[in-house]
Amino acid sequence: TAWTGTSTSNEWIQIDFNQSRMLDEFLVEQASGSSIDNFVLQSWDGANWKDIFTSYSPMGSRKFMPVLPISTSRVRLMIYSTASGVPAIDEFKAFYLKKPPG
Repeated sequence: TAWTGTSTSNEWIQIDFNQSRMLDEFLVEQASGSSIDNFVLQSWDGANWKDIFTSYSPMGSRKFMPVLPISTSRVRLMIYSTASGVPAIDEFKAFYLKKPPG
């Protein structure tokens, strides 16, 4: 899924499934040298983006993001800022592991 932004703020990467999918966990792996430090994971509800995971701390090289099960056709990682340089992602993955809530 390799992707590199063009700005240090307000960048995003999206996965479009073309149809609704059940999802409950996400994985983002930053490229070496990337320093994402303020981001949200969002799902599309058919009309608007809805925040499903929010972080105001550095992402680190690998970030697992469990969420309550959702059904959506699109998800995006909205990157509000980096510590330095543009954001760069090696992998952005979505899963449905059928985890029980709570």
